[in-house]
Amino acid sequence: MPWYGSSDSSRPTYRVFDESPYTRNADDTDQLAPFDETRFQCLTKFTDMPPDTFETARLLLRPVTIMDVDAIFGSYAQDEEVVRYLIWRPHRSRSETQAYVERCMATPSEVERTYMLVGRGDNVVRGALALRQRAPHRLDCGYVLARPWWRQGLMTEVLTEVTVWALRQPSVFRIGAVCDFENIGSARVLEKSGFIREGLLRRWLLHPNISDEPRDCFSYARVR
Repeated sequence: MPWYGSSDSSRPTYRVFDESPYTRNADDTDQLAPFDETRFQCLTKFTDMPPDTFETARLLLRPVTIMDVDAIFGSYAQDEEVVRYLIWRPHRSRSETQAYVERCMATPSEVERTYMLVGRGDNVVRGALALRQRAPHRLDCGYVLARPWWRQGLMTEVLTEVTVWALRQPSVFRIGAVCDFENIGSARVLEKSGFIREGLLRRWLLHPNISDEPRDCFSYARVR
């Protein structure tokens, strides 16, 4: 998918922290095939299973459901500013968002978990977070936050909670993330959440809303 402090990013805040056969360009979502475990061969089953929910001071993280389609489509999936640094284009129809949600739900929870970020007081969807295990000792994650909730410290809040849980697990020594080298706001969010910039990954991810060529990305991580 999802990370925030006092005055966070004024930029979109979604990460896909590695190339993944699960993450696709939105142009292709209408043609998504049924779940095929061969698409997940680059992932490892969770050694320590993430909980069904996380709670922060202001948010509940709970599994995505088909009932979230309208909220996702209406709040961020079609917003060009939100998706500027995503690896897919804005959703053009509700059916694209539904295909995405169905694919999340079809993904075995022991391989990858997608959580919705909802307000504890109003139950309104604010964004999402995806958590996956790349190797027995390391996790990566991704998130998106709808524009009305930028710069309120929400993602630092979420990132901190998820990272604390991750690094308390006996098998996990690292949780990592990448962001586009021009996505200054997202880099600040990661740094406020205690992630350390490790270096620059050249030509790492394709961000089609910016360029047709692969983009350089900063690599971040927290370790123990």
